[in-house]
Amino acid sequence: MLSHEELRRKATLSTDDFELLAHLLEEEGIETGVLSTITPRQSSDEVELSFAQQRLWFIDQLEPGKPTYNIPFALRLNGRLDVSALERTITEIVRRHEVLRTTFSTAADGTPRQRIAAPAAYELTVEDLSSLPASDREPEALRVATREAQAPPTPTGR
Repeated sequence: MLSHEELRRKATLSTDDFELLAHLLEEEGIETGVLSTITPRQSSDEVELSFAQQRLWFIDQLEPGKPTYNIPFALRLNGRLDVSALERTITEIVRRHEVLRTTFSTAADGTPRQRIAAPAAYELTVEDLSSLPASDREPEALRVATREAQAPPTPTGR
């Protein structure tokens, strides 16, 4: 539970702005006494799925391996790409966010479970198209991007 003072220190509001906000909320009858925080789960054990996760798991059981919930995104970068820096950046983002390391499995009793993998270094797959004639690079890049977007999800989420 956070006290007013702890919340004010964590907030990006100045002390005066925070006090004004608290006063306005109080006038509206909105309780601001003590707020609870979400504490990260410490266990790495498999846990039950939320209802939304159960729905996704069930749909995947009906049509396994479909890329229905893939969210493809392509980005054109100009200039030289520092692959190592990009890999370190992705590794850090995935380390911070368990949801990016979460997979579903089926327990021995047939119930779906979620498993959060330990953080690991991310390695990009790089396809160098510089050996192709300039006129063939864009169509080939589009073909590769389309293939990746339509690929079924893998157990590691990659």
